[in-house]
Amino acid sequence: MAQNKNLRTNSSKNKEILFLPQIFYIFIIFVNLSFFSTFADPFNVPKLISLLIFGGWLAGYLLSGKNLNYLKIDKKFSFLLIFFLIVMLIQSINTDYKLVSFFGESLRRDGFITYLIFGLLALYLFTHFKALEIEKFYLFVTTISIVISGYGVIQYAGLDFINWTKSGGIISFFGNSNFAGAILAILFALNIGAIYVFRDSKKVIFSSISLALTLLATIFTNARQAYLIVAFALSVTIFYFLYRKKRIVGLWFFIFTIIVSTVSVFGIFGNGPLSKYLYKESITIRIFYWKAAIKMLMSHPLTGVGIDRYGAYFKEYRDYNYPLRYGFDITSSNAHNVPLQFFATGGFPLGIAYVGFVLFIFIKSFKFLKSSELESKFKFIYFNLFTAWLCFQLQSLVSIDNISVAIWGWLLSGILMALSTDKTLGQRYLNNKKNMLQPVISLLLVIPAIVISSMLAKVESQTFKLRTGYAPSNPETTQGWVNYASQTLKLPLLDGSYRTQIGGNLLDYKAKDLGIQALNESVKKDPRDQYAWWGLALASELNGDINAALTYRKKIEILDPWNAKNYLQMAYDYRAAGDLTSANRYAQKILTFASETEFGQKAKSEFSTTQ
Repeated sequence: MAQNKNLRTNSSKNKEILFLPQIFYIFIIFVNLSFFSTFADPFNVPKLISLLIFGGWLAGYLLSGKNLNYLKIDKKFSFLLIFFLIVMLIQSINTDYKLVSFFGESLRRDGFITYLIFGLLALYLFTHFKALEIEKFYLFVTTISIVISGYGVIQYAGLDFINWTKSGGIISFFGNSNFAGAILAILFALNIGAIYVFRDSKKVIFSSISLALTLLATIFTNARQAYLIVAFALSVTIFYFLYRKKRIVGLWFFIFTIIVSTVSVFGIFGNGPLSKYLYKESITIRIFYWKAAIKMLMSHPLTGVGIDRYGAYFKEYRDYNYPLRYGFDITSSNAHNVPLQFFATGGFPLGIAYVGFVLFIFIKSFKFLKSSELESKFKFIYFNLFTAWLCFQLQSLVSIDNISVAIWGWLLSGILMALSTDKTLGQRYLNNKKNMLQPVISLLLVIPAIVISSMLAKVESQTFKLRTGYAPSNPETTQGWVNYASQTLKLPLLDGSYRTQIGGNLLDYKAKDLGIQALNESVKKDPRDQYAWWGLALASELNGDINAALTYRKKIEILDPWNAKNYLQMAYDYRAAGDLTSANRYAQKILTFASETEFGQKAKSEFSTTQ
């Protein structure tokens, strides 16, 4: 397999070759950089909207003309990806709450639609990306790196134009310092390759500035997982050059790296000499998340608990020690491990489909790198892309599938597979005829995407206005707020958590009928909405309807069996109803696992219990 030594685009010789349309890079820019500070979810929904619109347009390239035939270039890759999407679609249809399974849970938006577009993106790149595109791609990487890291540094300096960066690290365009750190670390790995790709001195300087600024911003995120990813990228890159220059030196460096990595892993989990530098309480929390995910899988091996429904089941499957350490109201909406998330929410079928897809890319890329026929420069470029892909996979073992982070993993998957099959440096894509079918198909897909996006935007905007205008103590704004809330509750695609929050706020405004109606609608659409059940229980207790309150709290008991706060209130309710036996039974139940908490102390002092 002879690879051309000149990987840069030569317009005079290759003017017939169709490169990636500029809209592809615009697509990635919007998904990474878009946010709306006047949305209830200012980060994830704008990125989902970008996915919907630009994903629809790019799909037109994939579905038009002869492009579908390109999927046969690597039938295994195409099959595994399409199989994963089909399994996820089936599991989404089987999920009890379709709005979540297709559009994703609030503040995450990782439903089937998101992954469908990720899959289409990977297939699109697999059929369109070629080696002659490499320099253009790396130039894009360095540019977006400077924008992302530059904004992060501005935040760190306290000069952000939006007043939302009050955490210990920068959040850039992503709303969370861990997400920002993960993206910056992946971009750091790619920037190493950029310096190697460019030969023009100005571009080399530009990429060097990008590399330095990205590293600085990564450090400012205070995300330890990002530090480890940067260390991994540097280590494997050093190993690559050492091994190629002198194999024995490379092997010794590899052994040294393995030893340091092992000690570091022990340190991350609180053991060994590096524990005081690497251990964080968040690691212990993640172990609780992973155990809950495994329990969900074991209880629902074929279907999982439902696509993106981890949060709806977490309190039922969490270890009883979790609420004792972190509070009875604290929950999680994700397993913080992407493979486990798929296993827990889609069962063995989806988990195996995803892991099989990832392993195939790993094996195929590794075998491609071992080819002795690859030209040296091209081999390192492919190695750098593979390293960045590995960085994504490593962070996915301890983090969630945030849209902005995940898109880089799927993007790199498509590029790796495209280059591993591009034996003629893109010549199989020679075609100087314009495809008139593509814009027609793209437009047909974009129109419904825009309609759906406008619905999502309206929900986010109106919910944000309700939150900022919330003032139940101000009688002058009461009627206006209640009327606006009533309008918002009628919006299509209204997120369930938003409806529940609005219902609870309506109760605060003394609009009991509207509030209870909203909460009842929430549990009708999602019977596992614990916050709605809790709101209904409180409303019933305030109205003196103890029997109704107990009915609602028994629902919570099933969904959250380790909630001492709920059990104590049930004890109070039974006592108010004159059933002292049941009251004492629930008080005693608290002492079986939460005797040292404030709720346990109240149970001891206020009820007849035995220990």
